[in-house]
Amino acid sequence: MKERIYGLDTGGYDPQKIATMADWELFLEYYSITLLAWRMVHDTCKDYSKGYISEKGYNLIMEEIERLQYPIEYLLYTISKRIKIEVNEPEAGRHIVPNREMFMKWYEFHDDHFMHKMSQSAWDNFEQKCKDGADVSEFLPVGDWHEYKSSSFS
Repeated sequence: MKERIYGLDTGGYDPQKIATMADWELFLEYYSITLLAWRMVHDTCKDYSKGYISEKGYNLIMEEIERLQYPIEYLLYTISKRIKIEVNEPEAGRHIVPNREMFMKWYEFHDDHFMHKMSQSAWDNFEQKCKDGADVSEFLPVGDWHEYKSSSFS
């Protein structure tokens, strides 16, 4: 069996599809899968501590969360290369670690726009246009993420 390598192992993603995604699409994909992993960890730990799931159930869910690291780190590596920030090259047994400050600046630029500034109505219209394959440029963040200022980076 071939060894799985973080950053190279797609974890089920189609590399051609990922390669054609716009930055905002990569952000939303990364946001979604990391949110899923976070919720799984959070809910599983809470349920296990309250006795709602067995140790065996807990261990099975934790194994699934560990498997999610491959698609997460594939996206992390792909995004880092795309936005031209420093990132280690994938190698066996080593996690992908981009330049945290630059990656977070890119991430927060998109997060601030999509998760905090966009109204629910705008989000609903955006989602519908995405589903319809229509132009969504009016809903995308404006500016250059390199120049984004947040409380973390000011």
